[in-house]
Amino acid sequence: MPPPRPATPARLNLLVSRSLPLILDRNRLLSAVPPQPVPPSLASQINTNAAALVNGILELEGQSDAPDTTELRDGWERMRAMLGSTWAGIDLPPPKSAASDKPAPLLPAAHEEGRSRERDMAIPFRDSPPPSPTFSPHTELQMQSQLMDEQDHHLDHLSNSIQRQHEIGLQIGGELDVHTGLLEELDHDVDRTDSNLSRARRRLDQVARGARNNASAWSIGLLIFVLLILIIVFKT
Repeated sequence: MPPPRPATPARLNLLVSRSLPLILDRNRLLSAVPPQPVPPSLASQINTNAAALVNGILELEGQSDAPDTTELRDGWERMRAMLGSTWAGIDLPPPKSAASDKPAPLLPAAHEEGRSRERDMAIPFRDSPPPSPTFSPHTELQMQSQLMDEQDHHLDHLSNSIQRQHEIGLQIGGELDVHTGLLEELDHDVDRTDSNLSRARRRLDQVARGARNNASAWSIGLLIFVLLILIIVFKT
């Protein structure tokens, strides 16, 4: 079994963003008339995310160079408020004050693993969902509006990325069109040069055939010219 990945603020913030819609779905089911049962997979996922978030915050705060976990604790408080007062799962202890902070002794890896298992097992198993938490319509509308704003923000980022990819695709398409035009011009030039070479080759063939056909006539004429010169020389 691979070792668990170390907790980071970015991973825990993403875990909070994924858990809030799940809790809203749970609350909608419990607030329905009549109340609807929460699917075991949904309740198990919420419990797992809550345990992972609490353990991750405790892990970050236990580091020697602990980062600021205020935003993560605020996210947990939002989740805790949405889960209601009937939540009986794992809870996050308050942060230690600066005066009571003491360096924690180094524990063996096996002991740390046992503590992690104990924290994960602190979530009790229930066959039936807990009673519906009481939320005012205004509070639930505010939570839904905040979640919709976060989703719109992520969708804007996704839309910008898709727009950039579209622009890059258009640029690549334009460059391909330019290269295609250059290749077509080169193909036309090659065809024109081949036609010129074919015409020159035909002319050379015609000249060669004419020279072969008229060779005997040129020889006879040359001999007659030489004979006339000799006759003129001997008569004089």
